[in-house]
Amino acid sequence: MAPGAIFSEAKNSFPDSILKDVGLQRSKAQDIIVPHTQLYISIEELEKADGDILFVGTLSNDDQKSLDKLKQNPLWKKLRAVQQNHVYSIDYI
Repeated sequence: MAPGAIFSEAKNSFPDSILKDVGLQRSKAQDIIVPHTQLYISIEELEKADGDILFVGTLSNDDQKSLDKLKQNPLWKKLRAVQQNHVYSIDYI
């Protein structure tokens, strides 16, 4: 997450190369190349962020507050990775 935004690193990003190296595959919605390597996702499109595993990072305390609020949203709770407890925090800095 970033200030006021939800995004996924796209197929043409550095993090994607790491995911490939460890054998993880992207969902169909994320398996695309986009400018600036980030796929922006609205809350209404949150299912595009879903997969078997979800890595979540924040950049600031405000972002963490936004993430905490998002976790209360019913759409968050519908994500397969959330339901299977496969959500992992990462350090974006």
